[in-house]
Amino acid sequence: MCWSLLLPILSASPLEMTSPLELTVFHVNPLHEGVLPIDMDTADLAGDAFFDLRSRVLPIECANGTEHRSDDCTNGEVVDQDLVITKLKMTIKNRHFGPYGRCNICGPSGTDPFSGLPCEPNKYLCSCGEYWDPRDCNNQTAVGAENITEAFGRWGNACSWDRWIKAPWTCWPWPVVDKTGGMWYSTTRAGWCDAPDADPERCTWRADVVKVVNKSCSDNLINSAIERYDEEHSDGCFKRCPQRQRHPSHRNTSDTCWVYTCWVYCFYATVLGATALLPGGASTHLTTGMPRTQVEAAFSAPFLEESAGGCPAIKAPPLSSALPLSTPQTTKPSPQRAIPSPVPSPSYAAEDNRSRYAQSHRTAQDDALSARSAWPVPAMTWHRVYREAAAARALPHTRHQ
Repeated sequence: MCWSLLLPILSASPLEMTSPLELTVFHVNPLHEGVLPIDMDTADLAGDAFFDLRSRVLPIECANGTEHRSDDCTNGEVVDQDLVITKLKMTIKNRHFGPYGRCNICGPSGTDPFSGLPCEPNKYLCSCGEYWDPRDCNNQTAVGAENITEAFGRWGNACSWDRWIKAPWTCWPWPVVDKTGGMWYSTTRAGWCDAPDADPERCTWRADVVKVVNKSCSDNLINSAIERYDEEHSDGCFKRCPQRQRHPSHRNTSDTCWVYTCWVYCFYATVLGATALLPGGASTHLTTGMPRTQVEAAFSAPFLEESAGGCPAIKAPPLSSALPLSTPQTTKPSPQRAIPSPVPSPSYAAEDNRSRYAQSHRTAQDDALSARSAWPVPAMTWHRVYREAAAARALPHTRHQ
């Protein structure tokens, strides 16, 4: 979804502008933080798919066990053991959107790992503004909105051949935005109409929970749908993984070697198409790989009735367990929804002079991982690119396929 979602709002009559806007949104976070998006970020279905698909390289990003990998490696909304995904119906009172707030969980040191702003440990902080010049916006009452294509597509496919040869996995998440598009939203306690001390004249949003599911269940359904598409419509990449041949019913998405050398490659090649994984291979409105409608269907499936194949519903915790009975925060930051940085990997972010990370974050373990595991991937990519080209041109199979 793109800015066309907001165009009817921008061109609406004054009467329409004052009428409520109903949205269906999703968000992932630890269950113990509560499931209402108070000082948190949400997304439409496409935006939720973008966030999830981008994060499939985390087992590789976090492999060396240091603090110098991705910020997501220590982000509670990515690594906590009680992660859930919540589907909500959100009502926005006046259809007015403000700047998008990148809401994340404050680190134990009292610093937001994403913005660098000071914050209260283990509380949510929303930061607005440019990535390199953020500001605390927990007191913003307006619902924030960000178009994913505009926010991340502007960076283009910055993957170079040098990067691709050294560590091809750093290139794979770049084209995801061209597949999904989507919208992200931020909602603060300051604008929440159901807060005990809400001001009816200033509040802007309220939300009702539709269904809460365990993220592990959701991941399993999504992974199965993508593997099934590969088997039925592609070239059976997953089945050719040596680990899958030895253990047909086994899927280990957290084992770095197993993931790196085959499963994550097949995942991205199936969703995006192998050509899109090459430098310069992606384009706006990506048409290779799994059709967007089927990707969105996979992400919708967990929220079906259990009898229709959806995930079991999880009971939401009492609101009081996540509701601060205090006035809206002024300088008090809180944890943000884990947001993928425009730079896919901090270890290789020196190529982008806007990044806060430095090439010195690389370690000997990083280099060893690349040297040990990367070599099969280029061959796999070129093999699949040839097969896709042959299929597109209706060429007969040859022995080289």
